[in-house]
Amino acid sequence: MREAMLVLMLIGLLSPGRSMGQALPQSPEVRAGQVGDLNRQAVRAFRNRDFRGAEDLARHAWELSQGEKIGGEGGFAAANLGAALAMQGRLGESLEWQARAEEVFGRDGDTVARGRLAVARAVILFMKGKEEEAVVSLGRAGEMVDKEDLRLSCVDAEILGHSGDVQKAQKGYTKFMSLLNACRARGDSSGVVVCAMRLGCLEGTTGGHEDALKNYAEVFNIVRAWGDTVQMGMALRNMGLANRKLRQYPESEKTYQEALGLARGSRNPGLAAEVLNDLSMLYAEMGDEVRAEETDREAEAALRSIADGLKKGLLVDSVLLDFYQIVKVRFANLLPYDGDLFVGFYDQLALEPPR
Repeated sequence: MREAMLVLMLIGLLSPGRSMGQALPQSPEVRAGQVGDLNRQAVRAFRNRDFRGAEDLARHAWELSQGEKIGGEGGFAAANLGAALAMQGRLGESLEWQARAEEVFGRDGDTVARGRLAVARAVILFMKGKEEEAVVSLGRAGEMVDKEDLRLSCVDAEILGHSGDVQKAQKGYTKFMSLLNACRARGDSSGVVVCAMRLGCLEGTTGGHEDALKNYAEVFNIVRAWGDTVQMGMALRNMGLANRKLRQYPESEKTYQEALGLARGSRNPGLAAEVLNDLSMLYAEMGDEVRAEETDREAEAALRSIADGLKKGLLVDSVLLDFYQIVKVRFANLLPYDGDLFVGFYDQLALEPPR
């Protein structure tokens, strides 16, 4: 044993006075690499919609980044911690962590990271109902990143499109239309899905149900080729609604049933509850009181199941599974058209560090 310890001392792996159970000090470069790896894992967890996992990884990265200066990785850790908290509805804390990220990026002179962070801040401000402040943050982002950047443009159009100001809302609609045409022209199917989904919501909300149906059909054909059952179910649910508004009841029922099957198959209880509620309303309009009452009871049971799952910790209440929003759809029929705001909007909250 003594000979082995002497060998370790000779090759510099163990110094006199250090026991073999003690960890060797890590250089700033090594720690920066570890923080970078944690940051990338946090972004992957976030994109997989595992927000608690992303929170744990980002918090670990932040803690590891403290102490000796290791560059801007701590800024990405703070930004991603803020992203994970925002998706869990903790918006005040999220803004605090974004402020820490801004301090790190500003100290390091990382203009690009500050620009991406300004986009993320705009998303949170919009979530808090601070539209004007969100627009100002987007203006700052445009000074630091390419104004033609699709990610920036989509967030900008989304915020404008839902403005209470008619002129701003029209500007957002026009911008989405321009972005959609540009994505079609260059064969950017991902961009087409984001823009067509948003345009469908705007069209349907203002009574343009035929155009909404066309947009959602385009989205469905693309995401079906990808095998993305989450977005397939959402597109079908909106197609069912558009058909219902156009009084095309057989088509509406068919697409609703298909959406319900996908929602159940992909374990998307929120969407399943909404589609059951939609079906109940469809059958009521058709004068089929028996099926209307039957699906209404199923919708009520689905809503109670979600509530029980949240209480028991089997489900996580987040911006994506917003129980309050589902309740509003169920009892007030508010915002009937829906869209996956995660892709192209909420996903901009997470910042991936460069390799």
